[in-house]
Amino acid sequence: MRSHLLATFALILSGVIGGFAAYFSKIILRELPPLTILFLRMSIMLVILLPLTYKYLPHLLKHRNQIFATGIFWIGNLILFIIGIQYTTAIASGIIYAGSPIVVLIEDHLLNQAKVDSRQIIGIFLALFGVVIVVIDSNTSGIGFGSVAGIILLLLAKMSYSTYLVISKRYSQHISPLGLTTGAAICGWVISGIVMGMYEGTSGLVKVPFLSVSAWIALLFIGILLGVVMYFLVQWGIKRASPLVAASMIYVTTFISALSGVWILGEKLTFFLFLGGIFMLSGVYFISIWPILATRRHTKPPFISNL
Repeated sequence: MRSHLLATFALILSGVIGGFAAYFSKIILRELPPLTILFLRMSIMLVILLPLTYKYLPHLLKHRNQIFATGIFWIGNLILFIIGIQYTTAIASGIIYAGSPIVVLIEDHLLNQAKVDSRQIIGIFLALFGVVIVVIDSNTSGIGFGSVAGIILLLLAKMSYSTYLVISKRYSQHISPLGLTTGAAICGWVISGIVMGMYEGTSGLVKVPFLSVSAWIALLFIGILLGVVMYFLVQWGIKRASPLVAASMIYVTTFISALSGVWILGEKLTFFLFLGGIFMLSGVYFISIWPILATRRHTKPPFISNL
């Protein structure tokens, strides 16, 4: 129970880190194309992770099929999102990804025979309502949802992300969180390099030596905190909690992303942003914290149960 609670807080922290992804991505996108940024992110991850895990590479090779499956769904989400977001709007991406916990709930039940908790279903719909309030409040200009192709790409990205969370739970029983993180980074580095070469070539890489200080800070944040730290926290949390709890952190990320506009960009804190945040955080509580506390209340201490 304590391990599950710690895992939940690790996942919440990963959601907080992810909440600043949009802000730093906007900074680096001013100077580098998106697929080049993704390839550099994978490269930074490998520079940090390989010295920590090179002794365990034989073990990773033994489970290469599981690692490849995890990595392909993870990098697939990133690539599909980067391409799809160019043809859609923020409101579309917010609403589409807000449905990730529902997909995870279904997939986890089908693949891992996970039990469905009514409290978590309540939490999903509370958080969904909060997301709708925030994204509509943030997009009042009537720009719509974007093209059909872009929406389809984001739907595929969401499916890829949800599947990655579910299969990570199964494979984490045999592979450590650090091992899964390293394996996925290797897989992501190869695939992102191929995709970058096909669509952008080396035009972005030649600009790297001339990046501004703010762009370097953003790139290091994306590579180290968003890449290594957040991904490790997700893997560590999934191993001890559940894919559904991990998926629910999309609501923490959405809320922090909205607040970052207030903290960093000086935007106004609106009533609807505040209201949406209450619904989202309430939903996360119902999905992740309340089931743990409820279980603890109904579990007798060992010395009483033995009497």
